[in-house]
Amino acid sequence: DGAVRRVAVGEIAEPAEGRKVSNVVMMGMGEPLYNFEAVKKALLIASDGDGLSLSKRRITLSTSGVVPEIFRTGEEIGVMLAISLHATNDDLRDLLVPINKKYPLKELIAACRAYPG
Repeated sequence: DGAVRRVAVGEIAEPAEGRKVSNVVMMGMGEPLYNFEAVKKALLIASDGDGLSLSKRRITLSTSGVVPEIFRTGEEIGVMLAISLHATNDDLRDLLVPINKKYPLKELIAACRAYPG
């Protein structure tokens, strides 16, 4: 997956520490679905009454399209989903987003349509 290391739960949650937060968008820290368990813990803390106490509708996870984890995200975390599409056809997306070779647009779109969030 190209990851140098997995980001810890504390590192994910740290930017919100000590701040009044009304929305959370998980992006720009590498592909979050390659680090599913830590991301899940951090986002469940954000939505927990003892955490940030945010509605799951105010939490968005952005992915490039790790298709098997998309449905799992909806089932286990239940936050909003954003797709970093980069291109609207497989030929260009293959060049820009290597994961597209494994999970092409047709599979990604099907996963988005089935997303329970």
